[in-house]
Amino acid sequence: MSKLDLNIKLKHIRKLESNGTPFTDVLQKGPMGICDFLNACEKSDDEIEEMLKKYGIEELTLLVCEELQESGFLPKTDKSIREVLKEVTTKQSPKLS
Repeated sequence: MSKLDLNIKLKHIRKLESNGTPFTDVLQKGPMGICDFLNACEKSDDEIEEMLKKYGIEELTLLVCEELQESGFLPKTDKSIREVLKEVTTKQSPKLS
């Protein structure tokens, strides 16, 4: 069982998109995109604030991505979503010399 227990369903994705936010834009919108997604998953603003306090935005984003992957809305690969996002972040970060 996941830490967030979102139980993501197609109705949550449709609700998000019916409010004008394409599902693919959730991560690009940063913290507000994650909050919009959690609202679509029937989480109240108070519940979201508690999640943010408990996990922080970075961990909360990873947990949401893991649940999206477990629910079949993100591809399942031989790597965890954490590994994939870490690789992407590492490639985008400038190297210090």
